[in-house]
Amino acid sequence: MRQRVMKKLIILSTLLVSTVLASAPALAARAYDIEVILFQRLVAPGELEENWPNELPAIDYANTLSAANQAELEQGGVVLLPASSKQMTKQYQALSEHGQFKPLAHLIWRQAELNQDNAPVIRLAVGQNFAGDYYANGLSRRWHTASQAGLSQSGQGILPELEGTLQIFFQHFAFIDANFDLRIPTEQHVSVQTAAGTSASRLESFLKSYRMSDLRRMRGGEIHYIDHPLMGIIVQVRPVP
Repeated sequence: MRQRVMKKLIILSTLLVSTVLASAPALAARAYDIEVILFQRLVAPGELEENWPNELPAIDYANTLSAANQAELEQGGVVLLPASSKQMTKQYQALSEHGQFKPLAHLIWRQAELNQDNAPVIRLAVGQNFAGDYYANGLSRRWHTASQAGLSQSGQGILPELEGTLQIFFQHFAFIDANFDLRIPTEQHVSVQTAAGTSASRLESFLKSYRMSDLRRMRGGEIHYIDHPLMGIIVQVRPVP
């Protein structure tokens, strides 16, 4: 009788432990601090031997979290950390003091160790707002009306200097998936009709977008540099003790 009671207790204890362990992974996801610096290289695109496309596919902003909305971030599992938590202030200062670089953002947040399907995707819009001078397709407001630019309305909205998405996810290693458009005012020749009905070429300003798309594997704790001819990202992923 006593042995039967003990056997039942052992079986019951095993079932309870199995139930707890089954629910543990969701609670035991390791946390990481993510520190990121985004910057522009101050070089004229025309000076580089690169083939820059005039049209780019739209960046997918579906199911992203705005870096400017703290409540939205926290709801998506991202906690912004205070400036005192930053450990790459020297790198940011060095970029600020260097004549060939312009820092655009310096962020730090905490998130759980999640795979690509579940890790948050953060949407950033930083730098100068060009909406007062250009339309979303890059055409100048000085030379074109909204209808001439192919737009249904002339509302300004926001047209940030750097805009895109950033995701840090984990799959044995840490990975960064970065997709950004850097907007730089340039000039282009446009064919126009004169009052006499003839064609002429006019030089006008144009806001051109330059794309960075990079998927990179990283080692935890190391500082990584994501390079591009016109911009760059410095990132460090640190496990929370």
